[in-house]
Amino acid sequence: CHLYIDSATAIKEYSSSLNAKINVFPNPNNGVFTLQVNAASPVSGKVNVYDAMGRLIYEQPIDVLGPYSTTIDLSRFSTGLYSLQISTPQGSAVSRISIE
Repeated sequence: CHLYIDSATAIKEYSSSLNAKINVFPNPNNGVFTLQVNAASPVSGKVNVYDAMGRLIYEQPIDVLGPYSTTIDLSRFSTGLYSLQISTPQGSAVSRISIE
């Protein structure tokens, strides 16, 4: 599994077998952000968000082919760094999210 992360820490590509483009914005944010996935082949798995202590605070299934966008609202959680992980049978990718 290979991760390619741009300077803004948004995931651009992961695991070449997944062939998906992923964008998380805005980052930093106020707890509400958009996750965009543009999958050239089917991507099926889970979107998980973990706090700085490694506790799972958010979970959502993902099953996409082509363009997909969803808004994730973590505004009830305190400011800090969080990790967004997309896990599939083919591999996974992680991006840091900053809530200010």
